[in-house]
Amino acid sequence: MSSVWEFLKRHRGKIATAGVIIGGVYGVKKAIELNALEQLKGNHSVTIEPDEKLSKSRKHFIFDSHQQSCDKQVQLVLNDVKSLIQAHFNVEELVDRLKNSDELSAVEKVHIWEEIKVKSFARILAVAFIYPLIAVVFKTQKSIICRENCKRYENNSQNSKNSFLSYASSYIWREDDRSKVEAAPDPKIQQLFLNCTQFFTTSGINQLFDRIQRVSKELVSSLLLNKPVSPEDIKFLLDKAKTKIQGLYGSKNFADLVVPQRNIQGSFNVVNTVHLETLLTNFSDMLQSQSCGQLISNFTQQYLDHTKELISGDLNDKQVPLAKLLPVLTDSFSDLSKTNPLNASRTEALEICCSFNKLYARETESKMKIKRYKRAQRILTFFRYNFGYAPPFTVLLDGTFCQAALQNKVNLREQMPKYMAEETEMVTSSCVINELEKLGSDVYGALVICKQFDIAPCPHHPHRTAADCLAHLARRSKKGKAPKYFIATQDEQLIAKIKEMGGVPTMSVKFNGILLDKPSESSIKQADKSYDEIEKVKELKKAIIGEPQIKKKKKGPKGPNPLSCKKKKPKPIGNNGAFGKSMNNNDENTKKKRKRRKEKSLSKKNIES
Repeated sequence: MSSVWEFLKRHRGKIATAGVIIGGVYGVKKAIELNALEQLKGNHSVTIEPDEKLSKSRKHFIFDSHQQSCDKQVQLVLNDVKSLIQAHFNVEELVDRLKNSDELSAVEKVHIWEEIKVKSFARILAVAFIYPLIAVVFKTQKSIICRENCKRYENNSQNSKNSFLSYASSYIWREDDRSKVEAAPDPKIQQLFLNCTQFFTTSGINQLFDRIQRVSKELVSSLLLNKPVSPEDIKFLLDKAKTKIQGLYGSKNFADLVVPQRNIQGSFNVVNTVHLETLLTNFSDMLQSQSCGQLISNFTQQYLDHTKELISGDLNDKQVPLAKLLPVLTDSFSDLSKTNPLNASRTEALEICCSFNKLYARETESKMKIKRYKRAQRILTFFRYNFGYAPPFTVLLDGTFCQAALQNKVNLREQMPKYMAEETEMVTSSCVINELEKLGSDVYGALVICKQFDIAPCPHHPHRTAADCLAHLARRSKKGKAPKYFIATQDEQLIAKIKEMGGVPTMSVKFNGILLDKPSESSIKQADKSYDEIEKVKELKKAIIGEPQIKKKKKGPKGPNPLSCKKKKPKPIGNNGAFGKSMNNNDENTKKKRKRRKEKSLSKKNIES
């Protein structure tokens, strides 16, 4: 420590000079930037792009660059997978063996024909299932990596905002180099997904091959080689095989073939693997989601439909024996394997990224729901203790509220009691129904919803507008001449009128859900008045009766804490040093007791005698 202090004392002049130079450079650059900004603002033809737009454009650049690299990787992997399918279902080798071997018996030839029949169907199914699965897996992985890079970019931008170190680093590193560093993906995440890809291409794909071959053998073994079949029959068999294979994996959507069940901590040699485990869980959940399963099924169906088109184009929709159709089915494999699922339906491939974003947003949505319910409970507590609202609650609906619920797909019978967390009754008025009937077919859905609920007693004859009717019933509710209503409407003028009145809660449909409005200022003032009246009553009571005299307890001297005191030891008495009374006294007492007992026993004997 002393050496550091001596170094600072020795070089204090140099350190001060360096600080002045750096501060001067910082001030000059800031002044230049301000002058440049003023000149740009003076020129109307040039617009300044805000930070939000820059961050969005950078996020789009990250996403596009990753998706382009993903397309190239998918094409390379598909070429390798094609060779794997050809090696596992090697139909060409069986055909050459059948042509070139003259010593084969009839039984062996029939056996080879059966193998050709099974493997020709199996490799068409392999292409139809494995190609879409690879595309979906790679797109999902790239979406997760893009999401993580965007999060890292946001964190870096927040941490480096208004920091002198980031400003000074701009002199050393160029902005392009810094953006490349920010956009670089985490190597641990890349290694995590690389392990998943290796697991699928080694172990998972072999399991899928075996199941496809088993299903193909079950379906095709009953078909005779001389039986005439049409392209529609082949299409029917392929669809049946697709249903069976999907049924074998159920709702998991082949996730067990892609996501390895292994120890992440052991494979990465790091202690904190919570983030990696979370990403792997998100990846598995994404593959098992309904939207991902539907996407894989759509891609598979496109391959099967394309197979039917290839067969029907060669045979002109004619029925031919199965032995003549097998060469056509074998040749269609080469054309089918050249089709990239991402090129076939580019728009559907983007659904993977959208569905992943929905999955990633589940946690935030659940948190928002919790906040929404807590907010509703605070508002209900305010009206319960200040204006006498008590369950079961009564909600008065109008046509605008029902129309908004219909457009946002809000089930009122299910969502309203759940949002209020109490038993809730929904009613409407005859004026509301009359207004909806006059408006015609545009609000027919809202009319049907309103007629499902009970009609509150409405004194208006002839009928008024719905806004006037609800305002009148709200005033009666406040005065206690009607039930305590919650007014549910989308009419802003009606909401403003009821808020000016105060004491009546309002709600509307916002953000695809039911939302209670905050208590208005008039409601808060009326609640404060009730507290003031209570205070006035207390003051009058004091003036008439007087303040009750409360006797204060006198605090006397406190003794020692008995738990902290030692117990008193008995003093030794007598020459022998014994504690307590002497032995002689004890003997006398025992003798006296014995005498008394003897006398009692004697007296009893005398009485008996």
